[in-house]
Amino acid sequence: MNSLLEIIKHEGSRPRLRHFLDQIKQMKKLLIRVRYGSYPSSPFQEEPCGYKHLLKEARHKYQSLWNLYEEVMRIMIEGKVCKSNPTSFIKLDQAICEEMKQIHQSLYTPEES
Repeated sequence: MNSLLEIIKHEGSRPRLRHFLDQIKQMKKLLIRVRYGSYPSSPFQEEPCGYKHLLKEARHKYQSLWNLYEEVMRIMIEGKVCKSNPTSFIKLDQAICEEMKQIHQSLYTPEES
């Protein structure tokens, strides 16, 4: 996330990019809820309350993030950001992909990937 924050300083004035990065932050908060959730209400309950629901919600949001990512990249390419500042564009793309990879690893087991 640190490399993303550096890029925001330069490219942060772009509203769709800002929205996308805010959605990544929201996703990270949701992942914390998935990971730590609420504690079981009884010793016989194996998983935290609402775990499956939260995981389903997080996976849906993850798919939405990829759609938003495609939209942001398309806008930046059409706006010629990638040609006017290719280094920044590449760093942005790499940072976003790294964040998405970490999110994916948090949501899916290796068998599900």
